[in-house]
Amino acid sequence: MQKKLLLIITSCLYSFISFSQVKKGTITGNFKFSDLQSARLRNSNNYTNTNLNATPGIGYFIKDNLEIGVGFNYNLFRYKFNGVTGIYSQRSNSFGINAYSNYYFGKGRFKPYLTFQTGWQYTDGSYTESGIKNNFSSNRFYIGSGIGLNYNISKKIALFTEATYQVNNPLKDNSSGHFNLGGGIRIFFNRKKKN
Repeated sequence: MQKKLLLIITSCLYSFISFSQVKKGTITGNFKFSDLQSARLRNSNNYTNTNLNATPGIGYFIKDNLEIGVGFNYNLFRYKFNGVTGIYSQRSNSFGINAYSNYYFGKGRFKPYLTFQTGWQYTDGSYTESGIKNNFSSNRFYIGSGIGLNYNISKKIALFTEATYQVNNPLKDNSSGHFNLGGGIRIFFNRKKKN
């Protein structure tokens, strides 16, 4: 019985430590849903609210466990409310580009990491209140940092989640900050293992 238990424990431990450090030269592709705390998909007779934020990206390991990358983000926002005083609606689309660096720790399936991010985003939209339509547009620069956790499903695929704190327009008097929760999938191309 003890030999079987030892074999099971050894097998489990091996599966957790079999994923070593990610070596310099590895390329990654990732797809992340950002701002999960604000994500909405609601639809009823009097109320519609859709808010989705997707960020695909590509990264490269410049050193063992140190990844730099770029991403593109898109945000779709739709809101409509039929109230007593009339219909209020808002629509907007946001497009942006970002750069990031991730530093990974550990050698197992679970690999925590630190992340630093910066980017720019442009928003264009309109809102209608009491039958009057108003257009708006804005852009913002942001910086952020946080922590994340990779879970390696296989040597080529990982699921990840991260929590960051971002500051919008940090060099202006009207700067503001918010927490951003995200999660997605990361694919490793030509993954190299440290010997």
